[in-house]
Amino acid sequence: ALRDAEAETRAAAAEARDQRARDLRDLDATRAAEAEEAARTLQTLASTEDRLAEAEARARDLEAATAAHDEVLRTHGLRHGQEIADAERRVAAAETALSDKLAEHAAELRSLRERNETEADALARAVEANEARTVADAVKRATDETRKAHAAEMERLGFAGRAAASY
Repeated sequence: ALRDAEAETRAAAAEARDQRARDLRDLDATRAAEAEEAARTLQTLASTEDRLAEAEARARDLEAATAAHDEVLRTHGLRHGQEIADAERRVAAAETALSDKLAEHAAELRSLRERNETEADALARAVEANEARTVADAVKRATDETRKAHAAEMERLGFAGRAAASY
């Protein structure tokens, strides 16, 4: 029985050693994976820090450029501001002059339009009167020609004298 107990103890010890070896291998694999993940994280962090440093340098450069630009604007701003104000006054004066000219032209156009309408009405009346005279003259000529033709016909037929003259 003692030998059986020793054999079982040895078998249990061997199983425990095998289990411990498997656990150690699993632990080593987990540690290796965690180490690789930590290395990737450190690399990403270093890359991020490099980009952050570049961004900070660009921000400093931009701040310096902005400050220089602000100084230029401040130095030249008064002169440019005065030039802009002068230009705005000239533009306003030109706009006023243009507006006045446009108003004058509009009044002139209204006057011309009214005069044209008056002249057109007078011309239309003159055309109507001329057409009436032309028609009256044509009627008179036609009547005169008809009378002459009738008088000639009456003379040809032998109705001379007063009867022919009545036409």
